[in-house]
Amino acid sequence: MQQDWSKTQRGNQSKILGAASLVAIMLGLPVQATAQHAPPQKAIPSASVSKQWLLGIGDSAQSPQQELKLLQSVVNAVQLRSGGQWRVKQALLQPGTYLLEAPALLKSNLLTDIDVAQLISGVPGVVFSHPNYILKHAQQAVVPSDSEFASRQSEYLGAGTYAALNMPKAWGFARGSADQVIAVLDSGVLYGHPELKGRLLPGYDFVTLASPKTGSPEAGVIASAGSNDGDGRDADPSDPGDAPPQGSVCPGSMQAESSFHGTAVASMAVAQAFNGGMVGVDWNVKVLPVRVTARCGVATVADIVDAVYWAIGANRSGSNIPSNPNPATVINLSLAAEAGLFQRCPAASSDSLLTAFAEARRRNIPVVASAGNSGGRLGFPAACPGVIAAGAVTSAGEYASYSSRGRQSNSLTISAPGDSEGFFLAAGNSGFTDAGRFGQPNPNGHNLRMIQGTSFSAPMVAGVLSLMRSIQPSARVEDLERILGQTAKPLASQSQESCGQPGLLGLFGGGNSCQCVNGVCGPGVIQPVPAIQALLAAQGGPLVNVAHSRVYTGNPVVAVDSLAQGAGGSGPLIYKWEQVKGFPVGLSGVSETAVRVVSGLSNNVVELKLTVSDAQTNQSRSNVVRLVASEVNEQTFSSQVSGVGDGGDSPRAAVSASEGVESSSGPSADAGQLSATSSGGGGGGSLDWIGLVGMVMLLRVLGSQSK
Repeated sequence: MQQDWSKTQRGNQSKILGAASLVAIMLGLPVQATAQHAPPQKAIPSASVSKQWLLGIGDSAQSPQQELKLLQSVVNAVQLRSGGQWRVKQALLQPGTYLLEAPALLKSNLLTDIDVAQLISGVPGVVFSHPNYILKHAQQAVVPSDSEFASRQSEYLGAGTYAALNMPKAWGFARGSADQVIAVLDSGVLYGHPELKGRLLPGYDFVTLASPKTGSPEAGVIASAGSNDGDGRDADPSDPGDAPPQGSVCPGSMQAESSFHGTAVASMAVAQAFNGGMVGVDWNVKVLPVRVTARCGVATVADIVDAVYWAIGANRSGSNIPSNPNPATVINLSLAAEAGLFQRCPAASSDSLLTAFAEARRRNIPVVASAGNSGGRLGFPAACPGVIAAGAVTSAGEYASYSSRGRQSNSLTISAPGDSEGFFLAAGNSGFTDAGRFGQPNPNGHNLRMIQGTSFSAPMVAGVLSLMRSIQPSARVEDLERILGQTAKPLASQSQESCGQPGLLGLFGGGNSCQCVNGVCGPGVIQPVPAIQALLAAQGGPLVNVAHSRVYTGNPVVAVDSLAQGAGGSGPLIYKWEQVKGFPVGLSGVSETAVRVVSGLSNNVVELKLTVSDAQTNQSRSNVVRLVASEVNEQTFSSQVSGVGDGGDSPRAAVSASEGVESSSGPSADAGQLSATSSGGGGGGSLDWIGLVGMVMLLRVLGSQSK
C-alpha cells in the first residue's frame, strides 16, 4: 500500500443547517393550528423554507385502507392550509412515514420551517413532521502516514498512554466472531482495499440525490449534493468518491478531494490483522456497507431512516429494495448535524430518525454515533436518547478540544482515544485527479492515511461492542452500556484542572475549554479489557477465542487455531468445529483445538464455527472465523452448503446459508403529484392513490413478516 500525501479540510457542519428552524423542529415546540381556507397568496421565495418534509401519520395498528385514507386527508388539509401542492415522493420503510415535497408554498406567512411545522402539526392525524434535514461526516483532516502498527497505532490501541485501549490484552480474551455484523452507514466502502478484503458483505446504496451536478445547496436545510455515482438507490454500496466537481469546493467547507470516509471508518473497527498494514479493533466481525452520504459527505434523514430499517432487517420494501439477509448486530453512524444552540432532542415519537433508533434498540441493536467536531455541545443524533455518543480524548486522557460534548440522560456518552493531535491511522485511497475521473477511487491507490475526528472514535466503540457481542450475542443493549460506563477509565485529573470556564449560559466553549465538569463528558475512556472481563464474569461459560479472519490465494491446506479455557472447573473441554457458510469444504480435526481445511477453499467464502463446552459446568460458548479466497467478489458472492465434506477424520453436518444480494433499481424521478382536488398523475417516483393502496398493503404484509 502506498502513502497518501494529500490533505482534506472539513468545515463546521453548523454552517450547512438553518440552525434556528432546525432547533425549533427538533425541540418539539408547542404549535397551534393555522387557519384553513385562507385564499392563496403570491409565492414568496424564502431561503429558509425546506422543500422536503418527513411526515408521520397514525399508528402501526391501522389497516392499509385506513392509512391510505388518513394520508389523503392529511395531504389535502396541508395543501388547503398552505395554498400549494404537495407531492408524496416515497413511503419510507418506517411504518406510517412518508417523504413529501412542496415545489411551491403560496401562503405569504410561510416564511420559515417553523411556520410550516406549525401548519402541518395542526393537522389531525399527524404524529410528527420535520424537514428532511441533512447530516454530514464528522471529520477534520487527512495527513499521510505509514502502516506500522507499533509507530502509528500503539498510542491509542496499545498500552503506553493514559487513554490507550490496551487491545493486545483484550485480544487475549476476545478477537470477535464472524456471526457479528457492524452496519457502517456512511459513504460506502472500497471493496478492493486489502484492509477490508474478506470482511465485507453485500450492502445497499440508499442515496437518492442523483442530481443536480453542481453540488450546491438548495433552499433551507436540504442539500442536493449529487450522488456522484450517476444514479439513485441500488445494490452497489461501493464508494464512488465524494469530491465536488473539479475546480469546486463543498458548501460550508474547503473539501476538494474525496475522503473515502466509509472505508476509513470501517477500517478502524475491522482492518485485517497480520496482513502487513494496520489493525482494527475486532479481528472477525463483518461489515455491512450501507451508503447514505453523497457528494460532500451529505446525507438526508430520509435516506438514513430507510438505511437503519434495512440494516436491522426491518425491510418493508415497496420500492424494489431487496431484504437484507445479514441484519446488523451493531450500527455505526459517523455523521453529525449541529442542531443549534440548545442541542436538545425531541421525543422519539416526534422525529423519524429517533423512531428508527428506537426500533433498533427494541431489536437489541446498539447504535453508535460520533459526538461531532464542533468543540461545543453534542451534535445530532449523538445527543439523543437511545444513542451511544462517541467522543475523542487525547492520549493524556483529556477531552479533545475539537470533540463535541454533553450529558446523556437516557443513554451513554463514552470516549475513545485520539492521541495528542487527534490523529488515527485508517484505510484510504489516493483517488484519481485527472479531469475525466476527478475524485474517483484509484484501484491502484489503496493506502493508509492519518485522519482526525470523532467519526473515527465511533467505530472504536462499535468494535468493542462487537467484541462483547461475540462473547454474549444476546446481551441487552442496556447491559452493554452499563458495563461500558462502569468500567470506563475516568478522564485524567488534569483535564478538569485545565478546563476553561463555560461560555455564555454554558452553551459555548471558549478557546480550549473542555466543560467536562459534573460528568458532562460521560464516565471517561472506554476500556475493552475490564468490559470484556465483566461480561465474561456475568455470563459464565468457557472462554473461546478463534484466530483472525483471513484472505487466501488458491486452494491451500489451512489451519485455524483457537484459544480456550474452562469456566473455572477442572473438567475437560469439548471442541466442535462445523461449517456454517460457503460451498462445502473438507475439514480435518473437527474435535480438536485447531481445524484444517483440506479442500474446497478455492473461489469460496467459508465460515467455520467453533463451539467449546466445559464438561464439568455443562456450559458452552461459540465463535465464528471467516476464510475468503482472494478471487472472490464479496459484493456478489452467494453460496449454499448442501453436502458433507470428505478428506477429514470426522464428518461435519450440512447446513444452508446464503450471502447473495438481489439487484434492483432505485426509484425513478417523480412525475405525479397529489392535489386537493384530484387523484394525482401517473408516472415516475410520485405515487397516485391506486399505487399507494397497493404499496401500503404490500408494506403491511412485509412488515408483519419481518417482525
